[in-house]
Amino acid sequence: MDDKAVVGIAKIIKESFPDPKDTAWSVVEIAPERKLKNPVTLAQVKANKRLANMVLVKNSRLSVQPVKEEEFDLILAMSEGK
Repeated sequence: MDDKAVVGIAKIIKESFPDPKDTAWSVVEIAPERKLKNPVTLAQVKANKRLANMVLVKNSRLSVQPVKEEEFDLILAMSEGK
């Protein structure tokens, strides 16, 4: 799959700390929790009006971002085909 997509859930295992290679940046350590049933493409997220205010839609850079509970639940439902 070439499309950018949400493919799983990860948890933060180490909070933000300065990037050892470039202290102008911060990093977090994450660990995978589980794959989604089906990927949810960036195009699908952007097409859903209920996700119009999601940081992923408004921010052009993909990185660690906050996700509201209702956004999280909606993306999980979209992965399930609902």
